[in-house]
Amino acid sequence: MWDLLTMIRKVDLIVEVLDAREPLITHSSILEKNVLKRGKPLLLAMNKSDLVPLSLIESWKEYFRSRGLHAIYLSATGHLGTRLLRKSIQEELPQDGSVLLVGYPKTGKSSIINALKSRHSVSTSKLPMSAGSTRGISLLRIGRILIYDTPGVIPPDGDPFEKAIRGYPIEKLMDPIPPALRIVRVSSNIDREALVRKYGEFTSPENFLEIVAKKRGWFYGKSGEPNVEEAARAVIREYHEGRITYYTFPPSN
Repeated sequence: MWDLLTMIRKVDLIVEVLDAREPLITHSSILEKNVLKRGKPLLLAMNKSDLVPLSLIESWKEYFRSRGLHAIYLSATGHLGTRLLRKSIQEELPQDGSVLLVGYPKTGKSSIINALKSRHSVSTSKLPMSAGSTRGISLLRIGRILIYDTPGVIPPDGDPFEKAIRGYPIEKLMDPIPPALRIVRVSSNIDREALVRKYGEFTSPENFLEIVAKKRGWFYGKSGEPNVEEAARAVIREYHEGRITYYTFPPSN
């Protein structure tokens, strides 16, 4: 996080990439605090918005506006909304300036960078990130704006569910089952039939993991019971790949 804080001081605008399905969990309050503390503008880019109903993503946009934060939505992989992102960046920086893109792992920061690397932009030189650092910064120019393409990933902290959503390495999760069960519960409330069509009928989130394990031939060696831990990892993985219908609603006022 310290390299990010150093970069915050260096640039004129910070763009934080969020997952439109879980905007609050993928929004860093620590980042927000440090950005606003230094008087810098913060633009929230809710990526993967194609996985969320339009009315809901508009509600999230209004929610952040009520908190005094500017939020837009896009789908970088589908090249939807990248023009709006460029326009929003230029509106936040009426004069020449520099931008830093940051976000938790798996929110799609790299996809946004790739979408911005079009005929509208040109890459410039690579710079060292700091003295003694082997990581580099690519400078991307879009018109009069410089964008720093850095290893700007916020460490995935929080409780087990927050870590799972924020892209903590799945194989390193101490217990992947509780986060997976929560994902299944939310998904089942949204579109249970979609889960049934893909995985088969189930009676509970716990039973769902057993069915996934059996369907994929995952069993514990000694007992022969379904390997629900491996099934849980698969559920979390498929969440990040957008293969499970899942989204959340803004807090009620």
